[in-house]
Amino acid sequence: RKNLEAIIVDESYPDDVKVQAIQLFRKTNCDETRDFFMDIYQNFTQSVEVRITSYIQVMKCPTYLTIKDIKEFLKTEKVNQVGSFVWSFLTNLLKTSSPLKIELQALLGKKKLFAKLIFIKT
Repeated sequence: RKNLEAIIVDESYPDDVKVQAIQLFRKTNCDETRDFFMDIYQNFTQSVEVRITSYIQVMKCPTYLTIKDIKEFLKTEKVNQVGSFVWSFLTNLLKTSSPLKIELQALLGKKKLFAKLIFIKT
């Protein structure tokens, strides 16, 4: 695991290699790597692809605090492509009727999320 994390943060590796390294974590215990990928997602020096892939990894098992941090971070997002992706991802989760997503919808807090996101986007 540490070798893959080193590849992800090493600037000498191309983005496609970093993205593949992140995707190798898809079946690991996300509780152990959530903070690492949250840091990568919030790192403006990383590429759009690496940040978005890290965000997706974080969202595989988000907690209330993770959602809270993501919503707060959206207020300071500097890269439109990343911000738009996260915005779309979260709003699509709120619209889904999948029973598997109901708990996540509760974490997002429908009315509060929309009010905050609309404020951020205007």
